[in-house]
Amino acid sequence: MLAALPLANPPPVLIAQAVQLPQGFDPSFCLSYTAKYCFSQPLIPVLLIGDECPSGFFASKGYCIPLTRDVPGVIPVFTRERPPNCPPGFYRNNGYCQVTPGTKKSALPMFGEECPLGFYREGHYCIKACTPYTQLR
Repeated sequence: MLAALPLANPPPVLIAQAVQLPQGFDPSFCLSYTAKYCFSQPLIPVLLIGDECPSGFFASKGYCIPLTRDVPGVIPVFTRERPPNCPPGFYRNNGYCQVTPGTKKSALPMFGEECPLGFYREGHYCIKACTPYTQLR
């Protein structure tokens, strides 16, 4: 029987509060929009860093919520610290890394030394490029 190995520096556990999303946002819309336009960087609420959200988001109870469904997504933040830099295809927006329109990839902050299946390492991020398969979904 295999045992799970503990992480040296596990990410903090965050307890999400219920947040009212703007009208028109739901998981099926986000999935279909992401697949159709191949924006693998999903448009989701992110943690508020300091007192400013990225442009196109509004602050609500410790989160930054997208104003509309047309706002480019940002790389999720799992701590209340600003990332040191943004990977290619993303630009800094009030301390967050927001996807540049037309970029066909998504990014996650890297935990430890390895990336999830389907992602590759680029600096402090795990990157997943848009493929012809994801463009067809």
